[in-house]
Amino acid sequence: MWVKSIAGLFFGLLFFVSLSMNIFYMASLPREVYLLTGYIGGFILWAGIMTYIYCQDSFVQAMKWCAPLFAGSLLINTVFYFGVL
Repeated sequence: MWVKSIAGLFFGLLFFVSLSMNIFYMASLPREVYLLTGYIGGFILWAGIMTYIYCQDSFVQAMKWCAPLFAGSLLINTVFYFGVL
């Protein structure tokens, strides 16, 4: 149970930050709109990931879905950060 709790917290927060950075790079929004959507969307995303990880039988089964999703978001962040696109 603790492994799933820590994994859900860790991956939920990391994926939220990664996705927020993607939105920041893709959309030129005012800072207030960006922060508001980040807070609301981040909480919903974090709650969804926590729920998904708790519903799985094991940590490994939950990571089969979360790890590729996070890796894809991290790849997009890297592309934007280094200015490839």
